Amino acid sequence: MSKNKLQPDYTAGCTALCSVLLWLGTLLCGYGIKSLFPAFDGAPLILILMAALVLICIFNRTAARIFARRHFGMPPEERRALLERHAEEVKADPKAVMARYDGMEAVPIFLLILYFAIPFAFGSLFLTCVYEGASYWRIILGLVASFLSMGLFAMAFYRIFAVVFAKKLNKEALVPEGALPLLEAMAKKAAAEVGIKGHIRMELTRDCDCDVNIFGKTYVVFLGTRLLTTLTEAEVYQCLLASFDYFSRPAEYNRLMRIHRLGELGGAEIRPTTFVFDRFFSYADATLEWEYDLYVTAYKRYIDSMADRRIKEQGDPAAAVGAMCKKAMWRHFTFEASEFLTKPFYYEPELHEHFERDVCDAYRKALSERREVWLDMLSREFPTEQTRGSDLFADSWRSLTPDAQAPASADWVPDLSTPYGQEVLTAVGLVDKRIRRELSHSYAAYRKREYLEPLATVEAYEQDPTGYTTPELSPVINAYRDTCQYAKAEALCDTILETETNQFALAHALYFKGMQMLHRYDVCGIDCIYRAIDLNKNYMKDGFELVEEYCTLCGLKEEYETYLRRADTQYAAHAYNHNEAGELNPRDRLVKEEGLGDMLPDILAYMEQVSEGCIREIYLVRKVISEDFFSSVFVLNFEYGADREVMDRAYTAIFNYLDAYPVDWQFSLFVYDRASELAVKQVEGSLVWTKRETKE
Repeated sequence: MSKNKLQPDYTAGCTALCSVLLWLGTLLCGYGIKSLFPAFDGAPLILILMAALVLICIFNRTAARIFARRHFGMPPEERRALLERHAEEVKADPKAVMARYDGMEAVPIFLLILYFAIPFAFGSLFLTCVYEGASYWRIILGLVASFLSMGLFAMAFYRIFAVVFAKKLNKEALVPEGALPLLEAMAKKAAAEVGIKGHIRMELTRDCDCDVNIFGKTYVVFLGTRLLTTLTEAEVYQCLLASFDYFSRPAEYNRLMRIHRLGELGGAEIRPTTFVFDRFFSYADATLEWEYDLYVTAYKRYIDSMADRRIKEQGDPAAAVGAMCKKAMWRHFTFEASEFLTKPFYYEPELHEHFERDVCDAYRKALSERREVWLDMLSREFPTEQTRGSDLFADSWRSLTPDAQAPASADWVPDLSTPYGQEVLTAVGLVDKRIRRELSHSYAAYRKREYLEPLATVEAYEQDPTGYTTPELSPVINAYRDTCQYAKAEALCDTILETETNQFALAHALYFKGMQMLHRYDVCGIDCIYRAIDLNKNYMKDGFELVEEYCTLCGLKEEYETYLRRADTQYAAHAYNHNEAGELNPRDRLVKEEGLGDMLPDILAYMEQVSEGCIREIYLVRKVISEDFFSSVFVLNFEYGADREVMDRAYTAIFNYLDAYPVDWQFSLFVYDRASELAVKQVEGSLVWTKRETKE
């Protein structure tokens, strides 16, 4: 198996070189100051600069909190109204909206200059403290200034170079030149049409998109095979023309990239520089994030309108609309994928020879059978929080072909027996070859975890379905899903909903039942999802996302507004509490748990029963999250060297048991590690169960 070559990382080397050079420059500056002004004493100035550094950091963090509270913390309805007004203004005149944010770079650039000016001043003043006959405190102060200087330089340069060198061209992923001559010729023609000069390469992706990106002087065309197999030659060319048009306005593109890099500079998670940069850049981050999002909304609308204009003037609008339509329909296909992809990826004992080809064929089949239904759904498309300010498919369709009664394609499922079609199949074959190369050594392990283990769970249940409690059936439902036996999973959910008397144990069945109903476009599934969320807030995030996706796919504006109201109310009331309940560290407000009463012996007995001897100790504490919300936190300390599969089974069984416990109570479950150990050991009496050793 061929391996990707290691990409050189210049970050560390450039950081060290630039930091040393600039620090030496500060020493030269300090030597000049001392030569010109022998009596100059820099010690007081160093102390003033240190105080100023602290004040700047305090002011920066305070201003950032105020800004974030005012802008990001506004009520959801108010925020949506603001974004809707902004979207309307963008639609009317995107360039005028973009002009509002001409100065958004000023604050982060000023702080970046300040970040270099302060350490330069520290380094320059070093020699003014360290001189012959100086007292020890002056020497120490000068050394502190010097260390501060070099340390801040190193952190700043590391941040900058980490951003600069983050975007690298992966040459191993590129299609060999000459392997796809027709597609390469189309890409070069589209680039020349919009005035792009540079080296053109191609990379094939496993998605339904077409995009272009630039690495140095090389333009890389990212072509998704799942889109490619559904497009005619004319449609592919229109996609390429629109993608290359983005780079035909270099001044606007360069400005956008410059602002984006400033945001990455302040917000990237690069330790150990994060702590220091957060103190300097948190206000710049907050303001830039807010303004950048609004600017990008206008910019996207602007470049979309420019691309549409280019297609009108130099391309084929009908073909462009056909390509956009097939791209938009991919979202509907993925929502209905279980109808067309009926076998799990790891179903076969050996790695698929043509997995990507099978997916592409499934999408072509779905387009042939479902396009009329999907077109009807697309005709009801409406702007949402995620799409406001961007062109919807219907907008582009009416802009490009205003007289067309419906989007048209010369061929919804093009013939792949033509020379062009054969080249498309060659592209799909290259992706299949890459999949086999990447998974050849790990396929057996993945198949065991993703398919064989769920299959074993299903088979064990079907051989003897007696004795299962409802919480123990949740893994069975998931296993049916993982093995693509959706009808059996839903039938099991129906049985649970008919027979289970513990309402808290119904949440998983309700959620899965609602999900299956929505995937076959049964609107009653929304109520099932809402009921599951009401019973168990663990389903809140995924459940709301599923309802949102369903409403936007089907064009159900009324149901979408209802979803927004419910999401706003429930997220505000529960999201913070339940996020906090999912974390445990020594800084939490932890006390001894004394409220479980008679529940505790039953819970511990169940944990011992399902542990299969792999649990050594169980700890219990109460985490107080707010004045009216807490969680009873169990921590499982497994035996050293215990079998991973046994531990997974025990943890899953205990989690499902607590999740469906027949009392309205918040539980949390963690594995014993360094953080949880420090947390529970600070509470006296937290150890509530110890494994009884059996004597031979």
